[in-house]
Amino acid sequence: LAGLRRGDLLTTGGTDISIVTEHLVRGRVRRALIVTDGWVGDVPGEHAIALRKLGTRVEAAVTDSGDPAFMATLGGRACRLPRLN
Repeated sequence: LAGLRRGDLLTTGGTDISIVTEHLVRGRVRRALIVTDGWVGDVPGEHAIALRKLGTRVEAAVTDSGDPAFMATLGGRACRLPRLN
């Protein structure tokens, strides 16, 4: 926490949805909420299949200018967050 307070952050510069979905599959996660700008790449087909077999429910909150299209592969809903001014 101290590192976060100082602003010491390690980042890839964005979200790669395949890493997120791999985590969901490996952890046998039953429900997940993904908060993102939506620019995440493509969901691997094998991850989508595995999550369906597990019965995992995935939903997303996407920033106002983001792209929720990745959720079509996951079969979940995406809501668009309001613009923050």
